[in-house]
Amino acid sequence: MSCSNCGTENRAEAKFCDGCGAALARACPECGSVVRPQAKFCDECGSPLDGSQRAAENRSAGRPAEVPRGT
Repeated sequence: MSCSNCGTENRAEAKFCDGCGAALARACPECGSVVRPQAKFCDECGSPLDGSQRAAENRSAGRPAEVPRGT
Protein backbone atom coordinates (compact mmCIF):
# COMPACT_ATOMS: atom_id res chain seq x y z
CA MET A 1 0.00 0.00 0.00
CA SER A 2 1.43 3.34 -1.06
CA CYS A 3 1.20 6.31 1.32
CA SER A 4 -0.75 9.20 -0.18
CA ASN A 5 1.27 11.63 1.97
CA CYS A 6 4.87 10.68 1.13
CA GLY A 7 4.67 7.87 -1.44
CA THR A 8 6.40 5.25 0.73
CA GLU A 9 5.40 1.69 -0.12
CA ASN A 10 4.05 -0.08 3.01
CA ARG A 11 2.89 -3.63 3.69
CA ALA A 12 -0.80 -4.27 2.98
CA GLU A 13 -1.72 -4.74 6.66
CA ALA A 14 0.01 -1.53 7.84
CA LYS A 15 -2.15 1.06 9.61
CA PHE A 16 0.49 3.79 9.61
CA CYS A 17 3.17 4.74 7.08
CA ASP A 18 6.71 3.50 7.74
CA GLY A 19 8.11 6.65 6.16
CA CYS A 20 6.12 9.53 7.66
CA GLY A 21 3.78 8.03 10.28
CA ALA A 22 0.57 9.13 8.52
CA ALA A 23 -2.52 6.97 8.97
CA LEU A 24 -3.03 4.79 5.89
CA ALA A 25 -6.44 4.50 4.27
CA ARG A 26 -7.95 1.02 4.03
CA ALA A 27 -10.25 -0.40 1.41
CA CYS A 28 -13.35 -2.45 2.17
CA PRO A 29 -12.77 -6.06 1.03
CA GLU A 30 -16.36 -6.29 -0.24
CA CYS A 31 -16.95 -3.07 -2.19
CA GLY A 32 -13.50 -1.45 -2.38
CA SER A 33 -14.56 1.84 -0.78
CA VAL A 34 -11.96 3.72 1.25
CA VAL A 35 -12.65 3.36 4.98
CA ARG A 36 -11.12 5.11 8.00
CA PRO A 37 -8.29 3.23 9.73
CA GLN A 38 -10.32 2.76 12.94
CA ALA A 39 -13.58 1.73 11.19
CA LYS A 40 -15.14 -1.59 12.20
CA PHE A 41 -17.73 -1.59 9.41
CA CYS A 42 -17.72 -0.13 5.90
CA ASP A 43 -19.80 3.05 5.78
CA GLU A 44 -20.67 2.37 2.14
CA CYS A 45 -21.92 -1.25 2.16
CA GLY A 46 -22.01 -2.14 5.88
CA SER A 47 -19.62 -5.07 5.59
CA PRO A 48 -17.63 -5.91 8.73
CA LEU A 49 -13.93 -5.07 8.68
CA ASP A 50 -11.33 -7.22 10.46
CA GLY A 51 -12.61 -8.86 13.67
CA SER A 52 -16.11 -7.46 13.48
CA GLN A 53 -17.36 -10.45 11.47
CA ARG A 54 -18.51 -12.44 14.51
CA ALA A 55 -20.50 -9.51 15.92
CA ALA A 56 -22.23 -8.97 12.59
CA GLU A 57 -23.10 -12.67 12.30
CA ASN A 58 -24.59 -12.67 15.80
CA ARG A 59 -26.77 -9.67 15.01
CA SER A 60 -28.01 -11.12 11.74
CA ALA A 61 -28.71 -14.59 13.17
CA GLY A 62 -32.25 -13.55 14.03
CA ARG A 63 -31.95 -14.21 17.74
CA PRO A 64 -34.59 -12.41 19.77
CA ALA A 65 -33.39 -9.69 22.09
CA GLU A 66 -33.17 -10.62 25.75
CA VAL A 67 -35.96 -9.16 27.84
CA PRO A 68 -35.15 -8.56 31.51
CA ARG A 69 -37.38 -10.50 33.87
CA GLY A 70 -39.33 -8.88 36.65
CA THR A 71 -40.31 -5.75 34.80
